[in-house]
Amino acid sequence: MGKNYKHEPQHLQPVKVEHVADCSDCGAKDVVNRTLQIYRNETPYQHWRKHCKNCKRYEDPITGEWRDISSNELNREMLARATVAKKLAKLQEYDK
Repeated sequence: MGKNYKHEPQHLQPVKVEHVADCSDCGAKDVVNRTLQIYRNETPYQHWRKHCKNCKRYEDPITGEWRDISSNELNREMLARATVAKKLAKLQEYDK
């Protein structure tokens, strides 16, 4: 009988790995087994993080664009966007 992961904390659940035909994000046609790593990230807020193991690109969860960027750089950009969005929301409250 297999292990039931539904009751495990999120950080203990296995990472979902998806095999796709070829790398449509970077345009490489010589990829034999494109592998996507999909996991839930909670920094700076909860979102699904997708990482192509072949071309080493991350999908921007807001724009859907695949970018050649490190995970830390993507986290910093997302945090900056969230901060700006909060400040804009506060400014709109003051204008009312």
